[in-house]
Amino acid sequence: DYVAQDGISASCHQPCLRIILDGANGGYGTNAMGSYFLQEGYHEAEPYFQHESGYYFLYVYTSSSSGNKYWNVGSVLGSSSVALYGVYASLDPEATETWLAYDGSNWVAQDQVAASCSCLILKMTDEFG
Repeated sequence: DYVAQDGISASCHQPCLRIILDGANGGYGTNAMGSYFLQEGYHEAEPYFQHESGYYFLYVYTSSSSGNKYWNVGSVLGSSSVALYGVYASLDPEATETWLAYDGSNWVAQDQVAASCSCLILKMTDEFG
C-alpha cells in the first residue's frame, strides 16, 4: 500500500526527454502523432526530438522572412515543409496552444492536438529540496 506523505512531491525532470503529440486531428498529420524523444545535439541552438518511427522530427524553426519561431514537425530536420506546426511560445512545446496541419489547400487549426511531456525520469523532492 501507498502512504501519503505531506511535503513530498514528484515532478518531471527537465528538460523533457519524451514529448507526446496527440489528439483528434481531422485526419491531417496522423502519421506525425506519437512519441518524440530528445536527441543529442542541437538544431538552431535549440534541443530537438525524433519521432518513435525515426521518420519525423519536432524542432524549432525560425522563419528567414519574418523572424518568427515555430515548433515544426517534419521529415527533414530544419525544413519549412512540414506535416504540422505550432507558434513557438517557449522552449517547451507543451506551451504551444494551437497546432496547424495542411489539408491540401489550407493550414487548418487542430484544436484538439497537444504536446505533452511524458516523464521518463521523476525528480522526488521533500520540504528540504
